[in-house]
Amino acid sequence: MNTKSMMVKTVLTFSLISGAALPSAFALPSVTFTDGPGNTGGGEFNAVTSANGNFITFCLEYNEHISFGPKFYYNVSDTARYGGNNTLDPLSRGAAWLYLHLTAGDLAGYDHSAAQADLFQKAIWYLEDESAGENNSYVTAAANANGGLDEAKKDNNGLYGVGVMNLWANPDGTGASQDQLIRVPEGGTIVAIFGLVITGLGLVHRRFRQA
Repeated sequence: MNTKSMMVKTVLTFSLISGAALPSAFALPSVTFTDGPGNTGGGEFNAVTSANGNFITFCLEYNEHISFGPKFYYNVSDTARYGGNNTLDPLSRGAAWLYLHLTAGDLAGYDHSAAQADLFQKAIWYLEDESAGENNSYVTAAANANGGLDEAKKDNNGLYGVGVMNLWANPDGTGASQDQLIRVPEGGTIVAIFGLVITGLGLVHRRFRQA
């Protein structure tokens, strides 16, 4: 079955903070995925979206899944939500930095091979404190660029123009699925597709991250 284990981070709109579904008046944009190089059960993944173009992405949490082919719906935030509940985990600075440079095409050593995709995915998992993570050369690069590993594990807060694509099985924002990385306008506030500002809406509990 075309399914891969992935990390999940989810939307921070006021409606979802309370655990409610998105208002039905707001139709979410859609995305489909195909597989890319890599053997970790994570990315590369190829995302084809209705609102943000096509791009390569990677998963943020290890213990969730997507399927290749079916349509998912999404909005964009700076925080993942595990399994659609209120366990919120902001994107780390190091993961955002790595994804920014990978998508810009200037990440040293990355060649879109399966071996490099595996190293990159494990670095993302490590920076997000996921069980399958690995402290490898990409983690070292992110740490060096951010003043050390502790700094690289801090919340990104929009610093690198990278956010979280929160995935849903249904267009009304129900049926949470694994969340993925996405580029957003650098230096801008991350805003949900339907126009609600979601950065800084608070009540976010970040899992303790240890070096």
